[in-house]
Amino acid sequence: MRESTMLISRVRGSGGYILADLHEDEIGRARLAGELFIGALGRVDEDRIISYYCNSCSMEIEGSPIIRNSDAKEEVAKGHILLEQGEYVCRECNGIIARYKVFIKPSNTTSDADKVRGGKIMARHEAKGMMAEGRRGEDISLMKVIDERVGVFYKGNKVGSIKDMIAMDGRKLFLLIERSDGNSGSYELLVPWEMVERMGYDGINVKGRVCSKCMYENSILDLYCAECGNKLQE
Repeated sequence: MRESTMLISRVRGSGGYILADLHEDEIGRARLAGELFIGALGRVDEDRIISYYCNSCSMEIEGSPIIRNSDAKEEVAKGHILLEQGEYVCRECNGIIARYKVFIKPSNTTSDADKVRGGKIMARHEAKGMMAEGRRGEDISLMKVIDERVGVFYKGNKVGSIKDMIAMDGRKLFLLIERSDGNSGSYELLVPWEMVERMGYDGINVKGRVCSKCMYENSILDLYCAECGNKLQE
């Protein structure tokens, strides 16, 4: 078996970046919209991190940041379990360099090991397919869109705000959206990446859910078709 090539790579987080020795498959899953992100990569062994840059300290620091992680085992959205979450923390100022999460989707036919591997936030899609385009055709940073909790809209009506981006089974990407439900608090829902029509710093426009029976387009919030009453596919 051919040994995987190791490459020194810069991987971004919301509060800086790390320089680390990564395998080719790690680089593949960390890639999102043409850039490498810690949130997509997950946890890396500290001895493979050469240095990191902290935005708060405004300097590059030799060695690894502190990596803290905890088991979560919490359901987010519907049927998607947050298995683990962690953060990369600056040793100098305790500022957050990046956060990551590991998700699983329970399945009766999938082994526990495959669930953990497949549930990680991964981005194996080609960069071309992941680039978001703004009004003037400029490339949009997905990290910035998430950090700024940009609003999500369907036909001009706000349905929530983006909270994160996750991938299930290392293939299918979703926007994790948080929606306020009046006095009853808030809840989260998943919107497949292919339903995104436009993404910008002023908002994300999404398509509706098409009924498989009558082909009527419904809001992403609808569970049943408003035209024929058929249960919509999740």
